[in-house]
Amino acid sequence: MKLHVLEGDLPGRLGRFRIHIPYFQLPGGKSLSFLRVKSDGNELLLDRLGKGHAFTPSGRMQMSWKGISVSNNFQKRGHNRRRYFRNPMAVAEIVWNSDKAGALAIDRSGFRPSSEASDALAFLKGFTEEARKALISGWTSSRYHWLNFRLSGGDGQITHGPHWISYKDGQARWSTLEFPLVSILVDRYSAILSKLTWNGRAVKVVPCLGGPRDGMPYDGRAWNSGSLSPDRVVAVPSYDHRLAPFWITRPCGTMDSEYSVLKCAFPPAWKMLWGASFDPYSATHVGATVWNENLSAISAVDAQTRQWCREAFKDSLDPLQDKPALLRNRGRAAGWVMRCLVGNAHELWDGLRDRDPDFLPELWRVLFGAEWQEDSDDVICLWTNSTGPSSLVVLSPNGWSRHGYREEEIFNQYMPDPGPEWTLQVAKDDGEYEAAATAPPKKRRKRSPSPKPAKKQGKR
Repeated sequence: MKLHVLEGDLPGRLGRFRIHIPYFQLPGGKSLSFLRVKSDGNELLLDRLGKGHAFTPSGRMQMSWKGISVSNNFQKRGHNRRRYFRNPMAVAEIVWNSDKAGALAIDRSGFRPSSEASDALAFLKGFTEEARKALISGWTSSRYHWLNFRLSGGDGQITHGPHWISYKDGQARWSTLEFPLVSILVDRYSAILSKLTWNGRAVKVVPCLGGPRDGMPYDGRAWNSGSLSPDRVVAVPSYDHRLAPFWITRPCGTMDSEYSVLKCAFPPAWKMLWGASFDPYSATHVGATVWNENLSAISAVDAQTRQWCREAFKDSLDPLQDKPALLRNRGRAAGWVMRCLVGNAHELWDGLRDRDPDFLPELWRVLFGAEWQEDSDDVICLWTNSTGPSSLVVLSPNGWSRHGYREEEIFNQYMPDPGPEWTLQVAKDDGEYEAAATAPPKKRRKRSPSPKPAKKQGKR
């Protein structure tokens, strides 16, 4: 392990800092994670580390105030060190020299930071993130460039690869990804993933990169970051109308993870489907919502309207607090609806009919045009699997409803057959896999209680 060390002054002359960013020189290049790699000619073979294949150093923060070592668990309500310094791959040393930084707690082990110190910690968090990105930007020839890209927050310039873990004959390898592909997180327990095809081409299934405690292929980080949009959303053969983020070609260009919105193409037949919520998406416990870029309402939500929505609804999603400004702009109206869908604000939505009966019809006219009539069938749908099997959330001026996958009529109405271009198929010679995938799970029969044995009557 090697360390990239940076030091400097904190803002406001509050003190000094030193940052240590660990990295590893491995066969194939530099990496922010350690992998047990063996070179076999042109191939890189991976041995296990514990149950998984990768170890990423955890970070920490050490502080002192005028030469006195203090705890980094802040002794002030509302202050959390993780809020200001969430860098899992760096060690920060901070020396507070100024009285403006704060004061010791009564037990002389804790520290009560001032508002200036809180701002300094926020600066240090951003500084460390930028330093890490600058560091890996010089490692473009490394075979772990994509992994470094993932660990640094998922933003920056994509140059080549990507390389990720794969399996061949039971041996883990570090190799170039082949497209088209889906993540194994699409359906962790399905037997048909390895049998999927699209337009006659085999679809690769990419496993997660797990840590020492991650023993299954679906544990750990997925190959795609939370800021990487798929090429399209497609249907997968299943009993519960399952969808999948689908990548056809290698991603390229520059992506920015800050306030990013995932958008891609959806089947043209799904005109009412605003998006799909995948949980998990980029890691075992990290989900994301992908929005339908085909819809004009979604396209109206640009960076400016997203910023307005963040500021207007940072404390509450209540739209009546600034109703005129919200209904003045189609992008703002669509942005608010998207935030409601992600936040599952069904109680707020249904309560608006009582608080302001005119608001939702006015919102629909902004979204669907001034000619919209109340007898129209225009609705807003969101597919989700965050609660287990697939479900469909349907919004209208009349209310908020959620429909389970067994309600075939609702799914067929809003998500009809998208056609072969938008559906992954099971290989024709594996019909038994397709039958197993599309069959609903069997219901468990309740056991009838067994009769209790009669009590023996004793002698009186």
